[in-house]
Amino acid sequence: MTNRYDTQFINDTIYSLKREYGFPLTIFKQVSSSVDVETGIVTPTISFKSISKAIFLPRIFIRLISTVEYDANSRLILIDFNDLGSFVPNKDDYVIARDKKYIVNKIITHDYDAAVVLSVQESLGSVVSEYFEAESTLALISSVVGVKV
Repeated sequence: MTNRYDTQFINDTIYSLKREYGFPLTIFKQVSSSVDVETGIVTPTISFKSISKAIFLPRIFIRLISTVEYDANSRLILIDFNDLGSFVPNKDDYVIARDKKYIVNKIITHDYDAAVVLSVQESLGSVVSEYFEAESTLALISSVVGVKV
């Protein structure tokens, strides 16, 4: 049986961690894409959510949690459920934090909807592209160019 004090303790703990160890990140989700038939240029439409304070859990947590296989490039990110609002992260979304790109492998939601833990894998060799903002969507400045046959 859930006690309201348990939930309050968890929320207080998350708040304390955010205050001491929080850092900004942005979660990106590809909503759709369009292809120019003549040029072959693919233009994705991407929605995003900026989180002002998320918590990168130390690598030791990855070794302790049995649901995540340990890899040197794997990380766990704790996000307060209230910071997400109506944005729902999905597998294969990506996170940009600390000038690195991470692919979301798994999403673990806390029982009391207090937090979301993202299991992410660093995308090695990928360049963090420049984006420009247009309300709630982003368009990539650099696009994939296809070969016209």
